[in-house]
Parts: sequence; C-alpha cells; structure tokens
Amino acid sequence: MGDITIRELSRSEYAMFLETIPHSAFHRLAWLDAVARTYTLRIRLLGYARDSRLCAVTPLMGRRMGPLMLWGSPLRKCGTPPATPFCSPVEEASVALPAFRQWARKQGFSYLQITIPEEPELQAAAAERIEQLDNLELDLDRSLESIWRDLAQQKSAVRKAVRSGVHIHFRTTPDFLRIQDNLLTATYERQKLQPNFPRSLYRTVLETRKQNGLRLLSAVHQGKTIASIWTFADASRCYYWDAASLPEARDLNANHLLVWSLIRWAHRKGLHTLDFVGTSVGGRGGSRPGIGRFKQSMGGRPLQYRILYRFSPLTRAAFFGYRWLNRLRLGLTGRNRHASSS
Repeated sequence: MGDITIRELSRSEYAMFLETIPHSAFHRLAWLDAVARTYTLRIRLLGYARDSRLCAVTPLMGRRMGPLMLWGSPLRKCGTPPATPFCSPVEEASVALPAFRQWARKQGFSYLQITIPEEPELQAAAAERIEQLDNLELDLDRSLESIWRDLAQQKSAVRKAVRSGVHIHFRTTPDFLRIQDNLLTATYERQKLQPNFPRSLYRTVLETRKQNGLRLLSAVHQGKTIASIWTFADASRCYYWDAASLPEARDLNANHLLVWSLIRWAHRKGLHTLDFVGTSVGGRGGSRPGIGRFKQSMGGRPLQYRILYRFSPLTRAAFFGYRWLNRLRLGLTGRNRHASSS
C-alpha cells in the first residue's frame, strides 16, 4: 500500500468523489456553502491520494478571529455537529490521520481541530491536545419494538401527546421560517439564552434542502404549530440538528412524540444511527443539561469520539482562557436564573 499525499481539490473534484463514497450530510457542498455564507468562512477541500488515486476527503473550515486564523473539521460554533468525522469515508480515517497530522505540522496552523473516531493508541504530539467527546446516538439496527421497549417512562409521554391530539407533519415550504422564528423566540427567551444558530442559517438550509438532506418535522395541535425538529440525513445516519417549541408543547409532550416519529421514520428508511448532536453532559458546552437528559431518555447513548487540537503558544493560552471565562459566565447565568425563579 502506497503512502498518502494530500492536495487541495477543486469543487468539481470534491463533489464527484463524494458521489462515489459514503459521506456525512455535513460534508456536502450545499452545507459547506451555507455555513461559509452565514459565518464568513473560508473552505479548503482536501483530497487524500494513494498511488495517485483519491481515497478520502476532508472539508476544512477557516474563520478569522482578529489576527488569528482558526481551522477545523468541523470548526467550533459554525453550525456543524462537533462529532462529524473529519474524513469521508470514515473508514479511511485511521490511515488518513497520520498524513493529515504531518500535513498540518507543515502548514503551521495557529489553531486546528478535527474530530476522529475513538482510537485508544492515539497520542498527542508537541503542540497538540486530545480530548474525548461523548456524542449521544441511538442505534437503529434493532427492531422498532426493541427501541420502543427501551423508552421506559417516555412511552406514557408519547401516548399522552397522541391522546391530546398532537399531529406530526413534514414541512418544506419557505413560509415555515416565520413559524420557526416564533418557536425560536419562545424557546430561547424563556431560557435567557441566544439561539444556537443565526436566523439566516435556517433560511439558507431550507432553501437548499434538496441538496443538503434536510427533513423538517413539526408538531401541530388544534391547527397551531407548537414544536419542530430540523434534521439532516445521509446514507446511514439521521441528525437531530436543532429543535424549538412553544411553552404549551411541554405540557402536551409534543417533543416526545416528535422524537419518536423521527425514530420511526429513520428506522423505516433503513438508517443505522440517530445522532442526537449533543454530549451526555448537555447542550452548548454543558449550559443546558436538561436537553442532554431528554435525549438520553429518548434512547441516546454516549459514543466516544476524539477531538484533536493543534495550537500555537498564543492560541493555546487564548483557548483555555476563553474556556475559563465561558464557564464563569455560564455559572453566573445559572445562578441569576435560579435567583429570578425563586
């Protein structure tokens, strides 16, 4: 087996290769274009060649922060699930990774992060750091009856939503953006948080839904949309990308019925995994642990990945300083929220 070399690909080369191999919904050009437009990113399309023949690709996202250029596959806070593997097809990751790390050293990045499957023997080199990420996923390679049995107490919540007259629909029309805006406002204002994603990203991914694999589920009660899930699908996996709801959706257990409907749909489509796009701790770096608990109650189980970071001395200090300040901010926000509700 020959050595692997890395070079940048044209958009047409990249797209043609993706058509021939299994890949993530978040490696498609439609998705990369959407986040590049929303977050002002630079996209570099890397190709791995063995004996002059392409065997894998990596889409790198780059974002300028003051004097620094940050790179990642995927990059933090750019709409893409953190557990999206850096390599398509993911089976090539173990052989592509050494070539990528050598290439990254030569590039001299100030900041670089990539997500890779769990590799027990992986060791951090100089200027690198390796962290574990527990992503919540549901195995769909079981009977639907087995999955339903495992939901335990959530069965009654699903049944209550059905008895209350909650109905689930797929939505595709652009006018849903107005409804989604109301759902987002209701969701985040009551938690005193900023939405996960800019409104413009929802608009872009809805407009390009045929290219990016978007499926939009909504829960309707008495003619009113009270909750939604934005999900993406590729050949093997379904992603619970984002959700929003009105306050009454909680009383009606609409979110439970939405997730169960998504599980049934993904199972019927023959998908292997429902990726809940979140850690076992919670959402947004642990700021919303209730979401993590909800996803686990609906069958999500931690699956380990690794995030490999590469820093310059300056960005290493900035990175850990930012984490410390963010934990402090979240702690203060949580205490203030608790005090205001007392």
